[in-house]
Amino acid sequence: MPIDRAALGYAVGNVSSSVALVLINKWVFSGGFRFPMTLTFFHFVFTDLFYRALEAAGLFVRKSMPFHDAFRMAATGVGSIGFMNISLHLNSVGFYQITKLAIVPCTLVAQALLFNSHASRKVKVSLAILLLGVGLATVTDVQLNAPGFVLGVLAILTTTIFQIWQGSKQKDYDLSATQLQGAVCFFQALQSCAAAIALENLCIQLPGGGSFGGDERSGQCRTAVSFLMDYERNSTVLGLVFATCFIALAVNWCSFGLIGRTSAIT
Repeated sequence: MPIDRAALGYAVGNVSSSVALVLINKWVFSGGFRFPMTLTFFHFVFTDLFYRALEAAGLFVRKSMPFHDAFRMAATGVGSIGFMNISLHLNSVGFYQITKLAIVPCTLVAQALLFNSHASRKVKVSLAILLLGVGLATVTDVQLNAPGFVLGVLAILTTTIFQIWQGSKQKDYDLSATQLQGAVCFFQALQSCAAAIALENLCIQLPGGGSFGGDERSGQCRTAVSFLMDYERNSTVLGLVFATCFIALAVNWCSFGLIGRTSAIT
């Protein structure tokens, strides 16, 4: 059976870019930029601007899809990446790895329930061995809390639906991986912007002297905007934030391409 070199390239690119993004995101959070939804917003805005620049240069042909499908798919994408980033912010990398591993069996179940698509016994056995090996090799420090656990579960569910739709919508509307990404990234930017404003850029005073929103670890309700305004002090961390935009673009491009040529399980 001939090897699909494009799928192999997408797979290698997906693994390498995903690992790099997880590590740099963790550095960004530990460096003081504790605004995962704002970071997610930056990634989607950068992706949308990138495709608009390619389109203006004549290097990209945009194709649309029905609004209701584009909006729903964008919402699952924002939930997937946003919840994953918040989970990574609140929990250890070890628990983040567990959530990523849990996506595989959840995808198997979702495909069976929603699309009546059942994997063979050989595939299930091989996946079980793979997940066990990867889990034993990579999951070391598992630290979590109740909010982090709930957000991790939400990340698993939204990622499962998002990855299944990546494959099905490409086939339904005859879109390439880049065209599908270009069709939803604008809506993803709008949705993540609304979430970032509500959760990380508004400081709401609560009865009793507390507050909601922003980052309260310093004892003050600091917003993402105030962090960005203090550029001179935070220039190193903001440089890493800018770097994550390129890596996130690579992650999404490889993910859409791989799932479009293979399947969500792959």
